[in-house]
Amino acid sequence: MRIKSLEAYNFRGFLGEHTIEFASDDNKNVTLILAENEVGKSTLLNAFVWCFYGKMTEDTDRKNELIHDEANNTRAHVQIEIEEDGQAYLFKRQVVDSKESFKAWEVDDIGDIKPIHFPDSLIKTFLPPALSDYFLFNGEGLKDIIKDPYALEKSIRDIQGLTAAEAALESITKHKIALNAESNRANVKNKKLDEKREELKDKISIYETLQDNLKKAKEKQKISEEAFKKAKELWDEVKSFDAKKLKNEESKSLNIIKGFDADIKNLENDRRSLIANYGIDIMGFPFVADAKNHLSDASEKGYPSQYHKQIIEDSLEENECKLCERPFDKNGSIKNLLNTKIAIAVDDDLQDRIHKTRASIREVENSIETFSDELNDIDNKIALKIKQKSDEADELSATQAAIKKIAGKDAEVKKAEKNYNQCFSDQRNATKNVGTIEANLESVEYEKNKLDGEITRAEAEANPASSLVNEISFLDDCIKSLEKLIADQEESGRNFIFNDMNESLKRHSKGNHQFGFEKDDQGNDTYNPVILKSDGKTVKLSTGAKKLKKNLFFITSLIKHSKMRSNASGTIQIPGTIAPLVVDAPFSDLDEFNIQIAARVLLESSDQLIVMISSSSFNGGFLNVLNEEKKFKNRLGKVFILKKRFKGSKSGKSALEVNAFGKKIETAIYESKNETSEIEEIEVGR
Repeated sequence: MRIKSLEAYNFRGFLGEHTIEFASDDNKNVTLILAENEVGKSTLLNAFVWCFYGKMTEDTDRKNELIHDEANNTRAHVQIEIEEDGQAYLFKRQVVDSKESFKAWEVDDIGDIKPIHFPDSLIKTFLPPALSDYFLFNGEGLKDIIKDPYALEKSIRDIQGLTAAEAALESITKHKIALNAESNRANVKNKKLDEKREELKDKISIYETLQDNLKKAKEKQKISEEAFKKAKELWDEVKSFDAKKLKNEESKSLNIIKGFDADIKNLENDRRSLIANYGIDIMGFPFVADAKNHLSDASEKGYPSQYHKQIIEDSLEENECKLCERPFDKNGSIKNLLNTKIAIAVDDDLQDRIHKTRASIREVENSIETFSDELNDIDNKIALKIKQKSDEADELSATQAAIKKIAGKDAEVKKAEKNYNQCFSDQRNATKNVGTIEANLESVEYEKNKLDGEITRAEAEANPASSLVNEISFLDDCIKSLEKLIADQEESGRNFIFNDMNESLKRHSKGNHQFGFEKDDQGNDTYNPVILKSDGKTVKLSTGAKKLKKNLFFITSLIKHSKMRSNASGTIQIPGTIAPLVVDAPFSDLDEFNIQIAARVLLESSDQLIVMISSSSFNGGFLNVLNEEKKFKNRLGKVFILKKRFKGSKSGKSALEVNAFGKKIETAIYESKNETSEIEEIEVGR
C-alpha cells in the first residue's frame, strides 16, 4: 500500500482546500514535511487517522471540533488517494452540518471512478485498525508505549494477526461452557426419564384400548345407520295415513271457517252502520237535483227576471200593460199585484241565501259519494270472505273424506313412527360415541407422541455417547489447538522482536547491551522490553535513549514482523500488511547521534515514509544520514514546508523559520486575513 495524495478542506487548522502529492513510487518514496511546533503537524497526522478510521489520536485536544473556526460553511473533508497492487483507490470522509459520511471509489487509468459499497471493510484489508497505531503514530507518544504491559501484549498479538484466533478461542470457550451446562441439565433430567417411560407405557395401553373401542363403535354405527335407513323408508310409506295429522288439519279448517263467518258478520255490521252515518243525506238526495235547477233559474233569470221587472216598471209608470196594451186603474187590483211582484224581486240577501243553499247541496253530494265508496269496499270484502270460506269448506270436505278412508290404520302408523324415532336416536348416539372415542384417541396419541419425543430428547441428553458429548470433546480439541497456536505464535513473535531489537542494539548502541523481557513476580516473561547489561542488570536509560532504544526499536520490530507476515494466509491468523509509515515529530528529546540512529531505523523499516520533522532535527542528524548513505538520499522524493498565517501583527515576536538545505524560510506569516496552516513544496536538495 502506498499513499499518493492527501486533500484537506476546512479540516481543523487548515482553512479552505490544501493538497499534498507524496513521493510514492518504488524508487522515490520518502516525503519530508519540515515544520516547527504549533503550525499543523499533528493536524496532518490526524487527517490520515480521521479519514481512514473516523477518530483522532489519543493526545488530540477538542477532538469533536473538525471544522475550521473561520470556515464560511459547515463542511469539512479529508480525501486520500492510495495505491495497492497497481490499483488506485480514493477514500473521502466528510462532515456536513455535524453529519459524518465515509465513501470510497476505485480509480482507473484514465481517472474514472467506481463506487465501493463498503469502504470501512476495504480500508481494514489494507491497514487494519489494530495495526494502524504502529504505522500512523505520534512520535511524542512513543514514550508511553511501554507503560501499559497489556498494550504491549496486545500489540504483539495484533501484529501477528491473532485477533481472529483469540476471538474464536473466546467464542468456542463460551460455547463449551454453555454445552457443559446443558449436559448437566440433561443429567438432572435423566432422573425423570424412567417416570416418563412408565407414563408412556400407560398411554400406549390406553391408546390400544381406545382403538379397539373405536372399531366396535364404528361397527355399531354401521348397524344403526342401516336400521335407521329401513325405518325411514317404512315411515315415508305410512306417514300419509296418519289420522292424527288429518284430524289436526280438519280442526284447523273448521277454525278458519269460523273466522271467516266472524269476519263476514263484522263487515255486515259495518254496512248497517253506514245508514246511521249517512241516512239523512241519502233521504234528501232525490230533492237535490230539483233544488239545484230552481236555484240556477233564480240566479240567472231573476224572480221575477230582469226583463219582466222592466216590463212591470214600464206598465206601472204608464198604467197600461205593455204586453197586451190594455190600460188598468192606477188604484185597482192589477196595479197592486204588479207592485207586489217588484217588492219580492231578487236582491243581495236572496243571493247570499242561494250561495249557502248551494254549499249545503255540495256537502250532501260529497257525503253520498263517500257513502257509495265505503259501501262498495264493504261489499267487495264480504264477497272475498265468502269466496275464501267456500274454498276452505272444499278443503275441509276433502280432509274429512280422507279421515273416513284411513279409519283403522292408526296403530300401524304409530308403530312405524315409534320405530323411526328409536332408530334415529340409536344412529345419532352411535355417531356421537364414535366422535367421542376419536377425540379421546387423538388426545392420547398427542400425549403419547409428546412423551415419546421428550424421552428421545432426554435420552440424547443423558447418553454419554450422544452428539452433545462428542461436540464438547471436539470443542476441547479446538480450544487446545487454538491455545497452542496462540502460545506458539506469541513465542515466535517474541523471539523475532527479541532478535531484531538485539540486532538494532548491536548496530546502533555504543554499549555491550542486550535486549530482554522483564520478569513478573512469578519469574515469567512479560511483554515489557528492557535493556540489560552483560551482568543481567537493567540499564538506566536517559529520556532520549529510552525513547529510541526501547520504544522506537520496539515499534520498528513490530512493523518488520508485519511486513514479513504480509503473505500469510488462512482464516485463523490475519495476514500482516505492508503500509506507509506516517510519523509526527519522532526526534524531540534526541541528541544528534540518536537522531541519526532514529532516522536510519525509520528509513530501514519503512516501505514508504512520510515524516513530519522540525528543522533542528532535520539539520541536526536526519540530513547527515541522507547525505552519508546514497540509498537513503535516492529515496527522498518530496519536501514540503508547513507554514502558519496569523491575523495579528509581528511586532514583538521572534521569527519562526526553518532551515531547509541551507536556506532559511519564514513559516509564520502575520497580518493575514485568516488564520490557517498551509503547505508549500520546495525542491529536493535546495
